Amino acid sequence: MLIHPRAAGYPPGAWKTLYEELTERLKAVPGVESLSTSQCPLLSDCNVSGGPYEFSALDRPAEHILENRIGAEYFATVGIRLLAGREFHTTDAEGSARVAIVNQSIARRYFYDRNPVGLHFRHAVDNDIESRIDAQLALRYE
Repeated sequence: MLIHPRAAGYPPGAWKTLYEELTERLKAVPGVESLSTSQCPLLSDCNVSGGPYEFSALDRPAEHILENRIGAEYFATVGIRLLAGREFHTTDAEGSARVAIVNQSIARRYFYDRNPVGLHFRHAVDNDIESRIDAQLALRYE
């Protein structure tokens, strides 16, 4: 299901509450086993360029990386397995430490043979934005 809050007249400040309310209502529908949210649907031409990000373990310029903002238990909902780490939870919210989940391509490109879980990266423009990698997906984009 695609939802466009701006087109429906919701101001940006109300989107979080809208998504939370819709999620709770849809979870209550008989037959719904799992539900999550994402900014970009699977297998779509949607992409959001994030960054530029710097990986402190590397001696290379900052790069823009495609990202997708997703909800709690997203990977379990769509059937993508984690190689290491944990899913996002509802406790991963504004005000808590920023966390990220990376795919195999990102892990290999930036961390080589190291397990990326627990490592950090920083936004190259706003150095106050740092994220900790909490999981690696069994998924690869080339």
